[in-house]
Amino acid sequence: MRTKSFVSSRYTILYYLRLSRFFDCIATMVHISSILVSFLAGAAVASPPRDVLGRQVSGDNATLAVTGIRYTGEGCPVGSLSGNLDPSGSFDVLYEALNTTIKAGDHKVKVKCQIEVDIQTAADRQLVILSGTYKGHVRLTEGAWAKNQNQYKFKGSRGTINLEWPFKAPIDAATEFTNNLSTEFQSGCNSNGGKFTMIINNYLSMSSDGPGEGEISITELDGVVKQSTKLATAKCP
Repeated sequence: MRTKSFVSSRYTILYYLRLSRFFDCIATMVHISSILVSFLAGAAVASPPRDVLGRQVSGDNATLAVTGIRYTGEGCPVGSLSGNLDPSGSFDVLYEALNTTIKAGDHKVKVKCQIEVDIQTAADRQLVILSGTYKGHVRLTEGAWAKNQNQYKFKGSRGTINLEWPFKAPIDAATEFTNNLSTEFQSGCNSNGGKFTMIINNYLSMSSDGPGEGEISITELDGVVKQSTKLATAKCP
């Protein structure tokens, strides 16, 4: 009887030892899984967001994203310019200090602002400029003229295009004009994975013949001079 009892107790102890090891193994696996989940969650949180100033999806479902803006010139001192891309595909530039005045006796006044806009789209797409819009306040007396000119080009590509908004005296009003291009201006395709830099050279010039005077300035309603460039994409050949 003692032998049977001893053998039975031995098998019972071995059974509980194996069961204990089994649960220890499961606990270890659960612990490893918890660590892995925590690591993946931490990695997702730690991923830095992209520095994108604006996004939009054009009609052909090709995404555009503005990733950087740089500017220089007497017409746009540091801190006086901002830009954004709206859902319709218009890149808006807002000038807070684009003001030019001409007095009687002055023959010509001219200021410049150069803007570089970094734009990202799909690797198999190119950029297309469709139109430009100017919005600001213009006051001119008889004998004075003014012109706002935007010269567009794409860095690394040949060709430029000019959009001009001329003003003739007498005028004293908030104005808004849109120039639609009869021929689309394309960036051409590149090997940079759909990355382009659009350069805008903005010239604001005024001239006077005799007693003419005036100024081009910000609008009272918006407090800025606004210029918009309508953008789209086209598939590379």
